[in-house]
Amino acid sequence: MWLIRQGIPFWIRIKESQLAHAQGQTHAMKRLFESLRVGESRGIRRRLKVSECSVYLSALRLDSGELLILAASHKRAAPFTVYQRRWEIENLFQCLKGRGFHLESTHITHPERISTMMAVITLGFFWHTKRGSGKIGSFNLSKSSRMAA
Repeated sequence: MWLIRQGIPFWIRIKESQLAHAQGQTHAMKRLFESLRVGESRGIRRRLKVSECSVYLSALRLDSGELLILAASHKRAAPFTVYQRRWEIENLFQCLKGRGFHLESTHITHPERISTMMAVITLGFFWHTKRGSGKIGSFNLSKSSRMAA
């Protein structure tokens, strides 16, 4: 994987159907974390191989019952906090590109004008989100996070 070769840390969401391999055994993600209750999270302390990459796995059971499973290049005490920040930024860019702001359709190329427009649009985005009318990709982090053996 390019990120690993470049030494760039990553936290990537993977599907429940993904398989992990360790010590000659194959594990389904859903099975590894099936005991989690809503709001609980757990991390696997050792690296597992997922899609030919050696990664650390963490999972959080969302309010919907779905598993949020992260594959990470580095072990971290609070991987969901890092991922939540990343998710907020990703949602900002999605909104700027197509969910109402349509930034790309302005065709502005002058750097100063782009900078001013980005500042105004970003302020508008955060005002919209803070007002509560724009609840975007958030998930609740539980205080009962723990690392698995």
